[in-house]
This record gives sequence, C-alpha cells and structure tokens, in this order.
Amino acid sequence: MAQDGGLDIDEDLFVDALPDYLKCPICLCVLQSPFQTPCGHRFCRDCIQPVLKTRNNVCPKDRTVIDATNTFPDNAARLQINSLRIKCPKHASGCVWVGELSDEAGHEQSCEYFHVLCKLCGDLFPRVGLSSHEPTCPKRQLPCEYCGLEFRLSDLSPHYTTCPEYPVPCRNKCPAGKVPRKDEESHYTNECSKELVECKLAAFGCSERVPRSEMGDHLVTCAPQRTLSLANTVLKLQKDVQELSLAFAQQKEQQKTVTNTLYPCVGQFTWKLEDVRLKVKQAQARESPEPVMIYSPPFFSHEGGYKMCLCVYPAGDSNLDCLSVYFVIMKGPYDKILPWPFQKAIRITLLSCREGPGIVKDINPDPKLHYFHRPEKPKNVGYGYPKFISLQKLLSDHSEYLDGDSVFIRCEIFHS
Repeated sequence: MAQDGGLDIDEDLFVDALPDYLKCPICLCVLQSPFQTPCGHRFCRDCIQPVLKTRNNVCPKDRTVIDATNTFPDNAARLQINSLRIKCPKHASGCVWVGELSDEAGHEQSCEYFHVLCKLCGDLFPRVGLSSHEPTCPKRQLPCEYCGLEFRLSDLSPHYTTCPEYPVPCRNKCPAGKVPRKDEESHYTNECSKELVECKLAAFGCSERVPRSEMGDHLVTCAPQRTLSLANTVLKLQKDVQELSLAFAQQKEQQKTVTNTLYPCVGQFTWKLEDVRLKVKQAQARESPEPVMIYSPPFFSHEGGYKMCLCVYPAGDSNLDCLSVYFVIMKGPYDKILPWPFQKAIRITLLSCREGPGIVKDINPDPKLHYFHRPEKPKNVGYGYPKFISLQKLLSDHSEYLDGDSVFIRCEIFHS
C-alpha cells in the first residue's frame, strides 16, 4: 500500500488525522502517486492526467494554466505519506499492528488475519485459520483404505460405491460376513454356504435348489430316487437303441438299393488310379502266390444298364512285369431286364498326360465266353489285356502316362 503505485487507501486506517494538503482536491482522498503543478497544488496522478490532456488545461484549484511539461511527480509528498502511521487493514478482525504506510505491505505477508488461498480447494481463509482448515479440507487427497488409490476427501465416499476392494455384506448373511466387491459374484457361485444351488443330480430329474452347505444331506435322500429313475431311463434307452439299430439296418439295406443306381451311367468312365509306384512296389513284394488286383468304382453302361468296373494288376497278372487291365461285368440291379450275354463294343484307353493319343485297346465281346454272361456271383472274371503296358515304359522318368504318381484309364461302351 506504499505510495509507489495507485492503490486505494482507506482514510480511517490512519492513526492521526490526515492533513488537507495530503488530500487530492479532485477525489478528496489521500494522494495516490502525487503530482505537483507549477502553482504548487498537489493532485493524484490518475486525477490530474485527464486535465493535462485537455485543450485548455488549467489547475482545478486556482485556474492557472498548466501542462505536462511543468507538472511533475511530487516525491517529497510521496515520502511524507509513506511515513504516516496506519493501523492494519484487518484491525477490525483483531490485528493490533500499527506502523508506517511503507511497512504495511510487509506486514500483510505475515498478518494472521489476512485471507490466503487454500491450495487444495481454492477458497480463501484467514492465515491464522488455514492450518486448521487444511487437515479437514474436503478436497485434500486421501488414500482409499481398501484399494490404496488416492482421492479427494469429497470423492472418497462416491468411490466406495464402486471400489472393487470395498467389503460388501453377503446377501445371504453367511458366516463369511463381507467379501470384496470384485469377489462377490465368485463368492455366490463357488463359496457361499447359504446360497441356493441346483441339485447335483439335476441332470437326472431333480429340480430342487438347496443351500450349498446342505447339499450332502440332500443327496442322501435324493440319490436313491434318482438312481431308480435313471435305471428306468436306461432300460427305455436300451429298448430305443435296439429299435434304432433295427431301423438303421433296414435303412442300410434300402440305401444299398439306392446306391446301386448312383454310379456313373453315361457309357463312359474315367478312373484316376493314384500312388501307382507304391502300388507296383507293394504288388511286387507280395508274399502270397496270388497276384494283387485293384478294382475301380462301379459304373453303368447306360441308365438302367449293365453294371461293370475295371480291374488292374499293378505288377501284372502272373509276374509279367506289365500293368494288366481287365474289363469286369458285375451283378447289377437291372440284370433281369437286360439281354444276355453282353455284346456291346468296349474301348479301354490309358490316357496320355501330354496330349498324346494314349494307348487304346478294344474288346469285342464273344457271346460264347463266360466273361460276358449274366453274373452268378458279385463279379465275373475280368477280360482284357495282361500286357496292357510294360512297367518300364509306364514308370520311366519320361513317361507320358504319369501325372505325378497317377494314371488315368478310360472305359467307353459303344451302343450299336
């Protein structure tokens, strides 16, 4: 409040009566940053400055012409004012300090009655009361006693409503009493002795729910009843299984009939024989005197026609070191309505994998040969070519008939 700035000073604070020569004739208050005119009158700086800026500027006291060049700060008056004795601005609150005006700013920094800002909440408190306010300030930081995180005091109670570690009472009032909020659901699901739980034999028909601690006693009476019910159910299921097995067997027989009509029936069938080298090797290493043979999936000469397949001997029939290929007539669902013996022209082709012509062998069935008569067994003996192609030619590194390790054999039926 010392006279080096434009601070307002309450005249009532001065211990002694303020002389008129230290008052501004314009604002009638104690001079603030006093300026003196050439005619010797004193004014507040902020009061005289507007006068100096007017066109016809004259002293407000005696009308003497003045301007900014001959009006100057009055340091003597400033020093005189700063030496005046004043009471503390907070004397009404109880402060008894009295001192020079120049010392008032320093006193304010230590006066217990001046208001200071609480760094926690931002409110103003007398300096003497701040020390007692801070420990109870609603915005001071405190740790949650359950989870350890820090919150303002005013936020701590709302935090308890969501704190995962806050102990909540068991809704069933079990001996555990309280459990952390985060474990509450697990407590009811796995631990609470008074929680009603489904009977362990619910899958066998028991619909009762009993306290977890009483489950053992409940099972003592429940188990015999469920055992009897379960035995009856097992007997019924056994009967059902037998009926289903019978139905399945009947369905399987029906499926065979249906399957017999699902083979290719366009008069042409191409067979992809895979893993040829392995099959040849296994056939050559056989211990049995009987040659190894492989049958293709069945196919039909035409819709409602003859059922047939192809048969190969990977190592040849009778150790000829050739791939043997035979045409085989099979017992089929339409044999009773077909003419016998079979007399349609047959062509077997080992297809080239390089756009070559392949190896073609034709068969013209001789009605006298039993190969083409109506089958009495599931398959007739095959008719074809024991030396269809040599294994050396078939399995050579430059073989045009191998695609990786597979060959393609086509059978065509010609209808005259």
